[in-house]
Amino acid sequence: MGIWNSFKGQVGRDTGKVVSNLIWKDKHASVYRRAEDRKQEALKLKKKQLEAELEQKQLDREYEAEKDERIYIEKLKNRIENKVREIDDIEIPEDRKQQILLMNRLILLLKSNPFKDDGESDITNAYPEAILTKYEHTLMMFETLYSDDEKIEYYRRQLGALKKQKMRGKYLRLVLGIVVFILILLFFATMAYLQNNGYID
Repeated sequence: MGIWNSFKGQVGRDTGKVVSNLIWKDKHASVYRRAEDRKQEALKLKKKQLEAELEQKQLDREYEAEKDERIYIEKLKNRIENKVREIDDIEIPEDRKQQILLMNRLILLLKSNPFKDDGESDITNAYPEAILTKYEHTLMMFETLYSDDEKIEYYRRQLGALKKQKMRGKYLRLVLGIVVFILILLFFATMAYLQNNGYID
């Protein structure tokens, strides 16, 4: 009888723990809780390992992208520096016809390579700046050598237009941002005024 009573007692305790686990989850029965804790710890450890691996892969991708970006910027700088050197190496001729051809060529170059306001503009704007400077020098020399020429006024107007293009290209986003900000402020100020004076509920 002793073995049978012992068996019934053990079955009763185990059944009570199972029922307790079903009702109060893993808070009550110690035997089953410890086994469940080990499973949870193993799952948490595996999850942390996976997260660490994913984070390392993300860091590796970011490093590669940053490395590619640096290589791209370095190549872009070299390409722009070479173009600027080409413009600087252009000799300004003393012949009237050759100076006119050079100024026309520089105008065309500047229109096809305008000033920009983007992420790379600090690098890329060096080229149009070199073209504009060379154009100004050529025009100055043209005015000095041929001060009575009728084309001087045309090329001065072109210089003004090119400088306006420079301002638009470099500062358009900034100006638009400021204008939008001011309009939003005016809108909210007007709405507050109308609401305070009872025109709007």
